[in-house]
Amino acid sequence: IKDSVPKKPLFNKEAWKCAKNVLEEVLSGFYSDPPGFSMYTVRLNNKGEPMRNEYGMELIDCWRGTNRTEAYHKNLVVTFGSWSLGAEASDNALSWRRHVHNIEISRKRR
Repeated sequence: IKDSVPKKPLFNKEAWKCAKNVLEEVLSGFYSDPPGFSMYTVRLNNKGEPMRNEYGMELIDCWRGTNRTEAYHKNLVVTFGSWSLGAEASDNALSWRRHVHNIEISRKRR
């Protein structure tokens, strides 16, 4: 197969080497859910029933993505970024923020 613009092979030796490495990682299970744990859950409404989109498909939450992690870290920067705190005060502030975050998430996930 050739790339339509430069008319060169779509996969050269280096690209095939990289693709084979990725395939080996997939076959080794590095991109799979941990044993006994699913990284995908069905989103539920207030009644505990699966939420659906306009096409009737169930809405699914993915626990893999970095969006949640990045959102949490951005919140830390916005909240504490301009504060000048020592090590102990920083530890206390982060512990407090983590506690509040965990309560908010537990309420949301009930």
